[in-house]
Amino acid sequence: MITKDRTDIRSNETNSKLHQTILQASMDGFLLADSEGRLLEANDAYCQMSGYSLQELLGMRIIDLEAFETTGGTPDRIQKIILLGSDRFKSQHRRKDGSFFDVEVSGQYHLVEGGRLVIFLQDITELKQNFRQMENLTQRLQLAVSSANLGVWDRTIHDNKMVWNDRMFELYGITRETFTGNVDAWLNGLHPEDKEAVVTASQAALNGEKKYDTVFRVCHPDGTVKHIKADGLVIRGADGTAERVIGINADITEMKRAEEEKAKLEGQLLQQNRLTAMGEMISNIAHQWRQPLNGIGLILQGLQLSFESGEVSKAELNREIDEAMQVVQHMSSTINDFSNFFRQDKQKHEFLIANAVTQAVGLITASLQNSHIEVDLQLNENIKVFGFKNEYMQALLNIVANAKEVLLERKIKEPRITIRAFRENNLSIITVHDNGGGIVDSILPKVFEPYFTTKGPGYGTGIGLYMSKVIIEKNMGGRLTVANIQGGAEFRAEV
Repeated sequence: MITKDRTDIRSNETNSKLHQTILQASMDGFLLADSEGRLLEANDAYCQMSGYSLQELLGMRIIDLEAFETTGGTPDRIQKIILLGSDRFKSQHRRKDGSFFDVEVSGQYHLVEGGRLVIFLQDITELKQNFRQMENLTQRLQLAVSSANLGVWDRTIHDNKMVWNDRMFELYGITRETFTGNVDAWLNGLHPEDKEAVVTASQAALNGEKKYDTVFRVCHPDGTVKHIKADGLVIRGADGTAERVIGINADITEMKRAEEEKAKLEGQLLQQNRLTAMGEMISNIAHQWRQPLNGIGLILQGLQLSFESGEVSKAELNREIDEAMQVVQHMSSTINDFSNFFRQDKQKHEFLIANAVTQAVGLITASLQNSHIEVDLQLNENIKVFGFKNEYMQALLNIVANAKEVLLERKIKEPRITIRAFRENNLSIITVHDNGGGIVDSILPKVFEPYFTTKGPGYGTGIGLYMSKVIIEKNMGGRLTVANIQGGAEFRAEV
């Protein structure tokens, strides 16, 4: 019995060291507190975020770290986590030097040792700064369009002559004296890579096949390159023959640059959104590993007892070793699944939706089971889609995480999330439906807006559904919508 107790102690010590290694290696901050908010443990990442040493933090409470505190705010949050078992919200903490930093908080409550709060914190200061920059760039884009000075041109078809206003000469970087006034002179100012496409668009408009509406670059004699948006109206004679084309040119160089910068920032937000989930993912790893670690412990204890009693045989030893190795391989596979999810896609490729859904849900299965949420997968195994698989999985995980929070917050009896994949009208479609009672009609149109949340100030970043919209619609050319259906909200992604 003494030997068994010592084995249990060694097993617990091993598990404790493993958990400590994971927490200390995490880029996210970690805090362990009692049910009153008194800090019991912190990792190196949070010490670096806050500027406090571990010894200093252990003498503090959660309320001491909040940058702005309203009466009852922190105790209410703690009670909510205790009541629901977990919660996620946005907050702001104060560093030791008095400066502030924004955090995304994921808290869980465990009924051990009188109650323990397990808290992961993601520093989202840079994310919020990037989003503000993106908003500024969007305003610049709108300003550039509204205040653009337009160049006006008139082309006669029979002699291919063109008449320009003064702004046209500024757009092309030439003077009225150096412009010969014919179409060839205009074409000579176009970027060599764009010239063929412009000629094709112009001829299509003259043939009546489509409107003249195109974008191209012009090269100034000094090497300056400008992006031009051109629109034209074909004037036809009584017999339908094209006689004149009148049009405008707008300098959209700044708008193009803003679009490129905005796309870059959206990419950074996408990566930040992925990193925000790491705190919860680490918790999922702990859930995924707890049972197999216990299994290995039982195998080792069984072998020790058999050895001490002299009953162990080589066949039994090999059998137990094989079983332990299978558990280890399962744990290794779990780590590979998480690593593959966080690996950024470099190019689009074709993949099976059912495979992507199964892998995504597999990453959070332990968390969902711990919350007693049933997941019903109704997947057509043969549906394929072309795009970024990991981003698609991320969009799905954001939606499922949103459904999970609603189900827990509303304390739904027999909570359930149903995920379907099917083909309709030549589109690959996936729907995520929960039985959480649906979304209030007045806020339904706002759910995809960045930083919009129904939880009130300080609760939730509101970035997840926005990034899902960006991934499905901008990055994959699809459509993401939401509607209240059969007692819950249903998100529908079409690609």
